[in-house]
Amino acid sequence: GYDIYGAAAADLPAKLAAADLAIAVCEDMAADLRRLAPRARVTMVPCGVDPARFQPAPGVPRNGRLLAVGRLAPQKGYDVLIGARARIPAARRPVVDVVGAGELEPRLRILARERGVSDHIRFLGARSAAWLAAEGPRYLGLVAPFVVTPNGDRDTGPLVVKEALAMGLPVLASALMGLK
Repeated sequence: GYDIYGAAAADLPAKLAAADLAIAVCEDMAADLRRLAPRARVTMVPCGVDPARFQPAPGVPRNGRLLAVGRLAPQKGYDVLIGARARIPAARRPVVDVVGAGELEPRLRILARERGVSDHIRFLGARSAAWLAAEGPRYLGLVAPFVVTPNGDRDTGPLVVKEALAMGLPVLASALMGLK
């Protein structure tokens, strides 16, 4: 996302004009690239998931929790998630298991404590795709509060959302590209 939407993208129109082919991972990105360089040859190739790997698990009991997956980076919007959690009365607030690691973890733990939701957000650390495929169907749903950061960085087609949908999980997500 940063290479296309962040400060590093200042010369992107020239790069697109000179490229033989530019590949976008979602229709929103393809449209944005075409706006930058109307004559550029832009093709959309969606990122996909293996439906044999990520499947619903009928009859598997739900664990009563929500799932959030992604590295602990600004564009993932975990600060937004914590703020939203604080607005829900504690008695009605399901626990969110955050799967991912990153330099923001200490700051996010402090924010969760300050907002009074640290009992409702569990930081599980990094987990493998095999863990997600096995444990994902046990969750009530996936939350994906992705944001555009001040420097323009963003997720451009979050694969975890497609994995969750393949497992039959409802998804509550920001209305950003690839998620609308």
